[in-house]
Formats: sequence, structure tokens, C-alpha cells
Amino acid sequence: MAASDLSIPPVKAFALHVYARSVHPELFDPHESIHFSNPSCKGVASLGPYHHIVTLHIGAHTLTEVVAHDTMALPSHREILSERFGRETTFRRTTVGDVSYLTNTQRETVSESIYRQIHRDLRAMTTRRGLYLQPKGFHRALSAPFGAMRIALEAHALHVTTFHGLGDQFTLLKTQSIFDLTS
Repeated sequence: MAASDLSIPPVKAFALHVYARSVHPELFDPHESIHFSNPSCKGVASLGPYHHIVTLHIGAHTLTEVVAHDTMALPSHREILSERFGRETTFRRTTVGDVSYLTNTQRETVSESIYRQIHRDLRAMTTRRGLYLQPKGFHRALSAPFGAMRIALEAHALHVTTFHGLGDQFTLLKTQSIFDLTS
């Protein structure tokens, strides 16, 4: 989706995908990225207003989480999980060696005033510690779509929280994921 495209995908178009390999962030435009590492692992997180990608490399293994809408061309090679966003769902998969992957996904539609407050709070929080992106053309309006991500890398775990706000629908898509390296 081009940065200037003002159409917002419908909520029902979004899904969580998990791969036992890397997925190229170049497939997604626009995006902001952050790299992270510790002695146990290294990785990169990329965020767009309608998608995110978190890739974690642990030794010779790789695990990638993607949230995207169904008009984006995603690969199927080595995909180990693909689920649409429901109201609330928890998945647990042991995927790469001793790495345990746990995620909770939520879809919530709220009033315009609550959406604006959540948007304001997330923009303030993630511009200080994380990633925030809003598509061009929305002029930072609080009812606009956005993507927000926080990452906490610890010695033996990676915690990722993302929000995708779909402004015209006043809907939030949230993922909370833990990549546990001690399982």
C-alpha cells in the first residue's frame, strides 16, 4: 500500500502469521524499523500503520511474526500459523528449538472519544520508547489510522506489544507476544 493511499483496509482483512524463517520487510511500505540484540538473539522489528513484522534470530534458527491485511502478498513457505483477528484469541506454539512463542490478539471497536484518547496515549508512549507510524495524508489527526509498537528485550525473552488503529472504524488490533528463549 503506497504511503499516500488513504483507504483503510477493513478489520476482517487482518491476520496474524508466524513463520519459521525471515520475511522481507521490503514487501511492506511504508515502515519504520528498529534493530535489537543480546547475547542470546538478535532481530529487527518493522512497523507500518497496517502491518508489523518482528524477526528474531536465535543461533541458526529464525522466527517471524507478521500482522498484515489480506491484500498484501505474503509468502506461504515455512508458515507455521495463520489466524484472522477475532475478538480475543491466544495461541501457543513451540517453534524453533527451545523457543516458546505465545501471543494474545485482540480486536476492539470503541467510541470515537476513546479511540482518540488511546491514540494520543500510544503516540506519546511509543514516540519516546518504541515505534509509531501514521500514514501520510492524515495530518496527525487523532481519529486517523496508526501503528504503534513497544519492544522489551530481556536476557531470555522478547516481549512485543503492537497496536494498529483503524480510524474510520474506531477499531484497535492489538498483539502481545512473548518469544521465550528458556523453554
